[in-house]
This record gives sequence, structure tokens and C-alpha cells, in this order.
Amino acid sequence: MVLTEWDSVDIAALRDVLAPRISIGPFAGYTHQLTREPVHAIDRPFSCPRLFEPEIDPASYSTPPLMGAPGSILAKQLRRAMGPDQHLLTVHTDTKARKMWSARKFLETIEGFLDCRPDFIAVIVGQRHGMCLPESKHANRIFDFCRIPLGLTFSVVQNSSLFLGIDSCMLHVSDLARVPGVGLFGPTSPKVWGFRFARHVHLMGVDGDLDSSSVVNALLSMSPPS
Repeated sequence: MVLTEWDSVDIAALRDVLAPRISIGPFAGYTHQLTREPVHAIDRPFSCPRLFEPEIDPASYSTPPLMGAPGSILAKQLRRAMGPDQHLLTVHTDTKARKMWSARKFLETIEGFLDCRPDFIAVIVGQRHGMCLPESKHANRIFDFCRIPLGLTFSVVQNSSLFLGIDSCMLHVSDLARVPGVGLFGPTSPKVWGFRFARHVHLMGVDGDLDSSSVVNALLSMSPPS
């Protein structure tokens, strides 16, 4: 039996040499052809196992990344320092240019959300954000956490009350930690790269067609009760 989720000239040649009675793959020439319809990236690796165990559930294998004690301890200390009545919004803005939203609209969104939810503070994670935070009317409630260690960044995301971000690894960390969030998408598909487990809203149009008020409303819909 040959079992594979991808194909190439070499794999096809190997299949011809082995001449298995049963072969499973995504292209013509296999005795059992996997669907090539777009599915979520988390579900794709389960396409082969489901042929043998149809009831297999990816959620049973989904856990947040374990980043070690230091980052986890610091992130939990941050939450305790905020007080029991405050919530944390984590925002991730940077990735490949074609998948990004404008810094101006991100800041408009954060400010609009904080206007409505005085019980929240916001932190920005990643490598860069391009927002002029000191000039924000909520400068005392928006904090720049860019370029902190990756393990600590992941721990902050996992300890958040709410997440806002583009198609990126931070969105997937939020999803695996079951942190509700809003994902902004443009050229890539949320059906493949969006949230899979956490409560969420996906919005399309990071190339400029998306207005900040729509994102604020989505964040409010995902927020915990005030």
C-alpha cells in the first residue's frame, strides 16, 4: 500500500515500481483519490487517517504550543497585574505585505474598540506595526510588545481575552488556545487558513476594502460581557 498526500514525478515513479494493490493520494492514478477541494489546513493531514477512522476528530489533537515556564509565568503575571475586571486584546498586524491591513485602520479599530470597552487594554505583538501609538487618545491603554521573545509572545496571545489579526501564526496560536478572535483576510482564504476551533469572525478585504467600523463591530460581538 502507498499512502501520500502529495504527488511528484519521483513519487509517481515509485508507485509504478511498487505497483501496490491499494494506493491513496490526491491525484489521478491512485486507487483511492483524496478530495482536492479546499479544506482547512488543520483538516488536510487528517484526510488520509479518516479513510481508516472516519470519526477521527482534529480537535482531540489540538493544543496550544508549549513554550516553557518563563513565558507562561510572565504572561500570567501580566493578567494578574491588570486586575480581575480588566480584559486583554492582543493585536497582530505584520506579515507578508499582500496580507496586511493599513496601520491607520488598525489604530482606528483599536481606538474604536477601546472607546466601547473601557475594561480592555490592548497589546501589539509581532515584529512591527507602523502605528503612532503615543499620539493615540488611548495611549495609556495600548502597549507595544513587538519584538519580545517568541515564546513570551505566544504566551501573551494564549492568555488574552480576545485576538485581532491577519493570516499569520499568531492567529493559529489564538485558535489553538480557544481565544475568540477576528481574522482579517484578503488574498488567502479563511476556509483554509482561518480559525478552526475558537469562536471567531472572519472578515475579507485587507487590501483596503475593509472599513474599521466593521472590524470594531466584529470585535464587540466576540468580546466577553463587560
